[in-house]
Amino acid sequence: GVDKGNLRFAPGHTIYETFVTEEAPYVACANAEKKKGFEYILRFGVKSFIIIPLWIGGRFWGMLTVDDCQDYRQWDESDIQLVRLISSVISELISRGETEDELTRLSSIVEGSPQAIAYIGEDDQLLYVNQGAEQLTGYTRDELLEMGMFRLMENAARQ
Repeated sequence: GVDKGNLRFAPGHTIYETFVTEEAPYVACANAEKKKGFEYILRFGVKSFIIIPLWIGGRFWGMLTVDDCQDYRQWDESDIQLVRLISSVISELISRGETEDELTRLSSIVEGSPQAIAYIGEDDQLLYVNQGAEQLTGYTRDELLEMGMFRLMENAARQ
């Protein structure tokens, strides 16, 4: 198997230093045997490669590597730009997934809060209420949403 322990990209590792410290936008190499610091890639039979960093939320998340294991290859600008475009799309998808995960976590915190939390639209209509609002008012979520903020406050004032 592959010794994954040597593939951690931390300070001191060529990949980290290249993309994080030196801020290189990519590495393109026609002959992997001659690229100092990238010897680890030879274990995979790679003859030439393009490596593009993946940045998620301003942090180095990983990299996209396109390689040729058959021949030494001189990568042209269109090859590099295509891989950069693909890495940009991948970064955006990963970022979106992380954002959705964070929103799910925050949503569960809001939903489970014992405090009444509501979202009110421009017309004073309740668009969202959490479980805390149900527990504090004694109304169900559907009743609260149908009732609206104004009627809820009228009812509270009468009690």
